[in-house]
Order: sequence, then structure tokens, then C-alpha cells
Amino acid sequence: SDNCLVTEIEDIEQATEILFESIVLKVDELDGSLRQFFERLKKFIKSPEKDFMQREIRQEFNLSKTQLQRYINTLLELEYIKQVGGYNNTGIRYKVSYWDNYQKLRVEIKDYLLKQIKELKSNK
Repeated sequence: SDNCLVTEIEDIEQATEILFESIVLKVDELDGSLRQFFERLKKFIKSPEKDFMQREIRQEFNLSKTQLQRYINTLLELEYIKQVGGYNNTGIRYKVSYWDNYQKLRVEIKDYLLKQIKELKSNK
């Protein structure tokens, strides 16, 4: 019966690796493509202080106007970005208002899962 337990824990370890991405997606309020966009956006503007306009982002990321508008609207709704000036006719300026730490979140989830597995191992 000891062998069964070892196999089970190894199975859990493998499952954790496989399921990790979907677990991260579940706790992230941004869906996959929006998250990718937001991470690229932060990398591009480099600092919460810097503002940006849709035009420069559209050109930089090579996105269609409607696609970008969808991302911007959702990020505004979820309060990840905010409008900081400009006009509809000349272009609106935005800033990132919630500079979340996605990498940190990923590390914390991974650590938590590994800790759970470690406890399973030491409890047998």
C-alpha cells in the first residue's frame, strides 16, 4: 500500500504542473489575451507615471482599432487604466492606474502548491 501513496503524490505533482496555468487563469481577472496585452503595455510604457495614447499603442503592437478599443474599454472598466486627459478628437491620454504584479502572483501560487505537496510527502 506504500507504493500506492508514492504514485499518488507523484501524480499530484504532475497534475500541479499541468494545471498550474489554468489555476493562474482562474485567479486572474484578466482573460488570457487581455492579460498578454496588459503585460506588453506595462513593458512598453515602463512606468505608472507615463501616459499613453491609443494610436501609439496600436502602431507599436500592430493591433486593429476595434481590438485595441476592446482591450482599453475592459481595462478601464476593471480600473487597470484611467483616462488622464486629451479629447476625443485629438486622442485621449491614459495611464495605468493598477500596476498589478502578475509575476509575483504566479510565484505565490506555485509556492503554495509546492508547499501543499511537500506536506503530503512529509505526512505519509
